[in-house]
Amino acid sequence: MAPEPGGYVATLFPTRITPYRAPPASRRPLEPLLTRINKPPRNPPPANQHRPPPPTTPISKPFPCPYPSCATSYHRKADCRRHVTAVHERHNLTLVDCTVAKCGRRGRKGFTRLDHRTEHLRNFHKLDIPKKRRRGG
Repeated sequence: MAPEPGGYVATLFPTRITPYRAPPASRRPLEPLLTRINKPPRNPPPANQHRPPPPTTPISKPFPCPYPSCATSYHRKADCRRHVTAVHERHNLTLVDCTVAKCGRRGRKGFTRLDHRTEHLRNFHKLDIPKKRRRGG
């Protein structure tokens, strides 16, 4: 309802007349989004604590897969060995079956690693299997 002359709003009941109050003004003016983005941080870190810039050249992975048809390479030799046994030499492994009845991850579709089966049980079958705590400090 628009205010009548004198700053009052007429209601349906003529015996009650309420004074018109304007909506409250915003507490601060709205700034364009770009000026907020371009503002410097409020508390910039000291100059000596900045992170070094990211490397411009890619980090080399010195352990390539020995199979010529595979183009993967790894930072650690153990990761490369695990890749070879799990992907290329899968037929030599003893596969671990899923323990849930009627699950398709059995036999040739089993897991090459026990930790993968545990993650499958946690995430796919939603079983509550606690994670092992690390020893030491």
